[in-house]
Amino acid sequence: MSITNKKFNLKKLIKFVYDIFLSKIKAESSLVSFNLIFEEDKCPKYLFSDDQRITQILLNLLINLNFSMPENY
Repeated sequence: MSITNKKFNLKKLIKFVYDIFLSKIKAESSLVSFNLIFEEDKCPKYLFSDDQRITQILLNLLINLNFSMPENY
């Protein structure tokens, strides 16, 4: 798998990851809530990197976090 660097909107990517993860946790449990707080003044608007790899990394982190959380947290 090769790395493809390109300019992308960070907020849109994070929102995309959020939507995927939110739909996944809602399908698994109605007891879990997950909120997104994006502080635009603390994040760059655009990044130059491999957006698909960053998406996969963020999804993996969130999914692993969800698996490691206690049932009644």
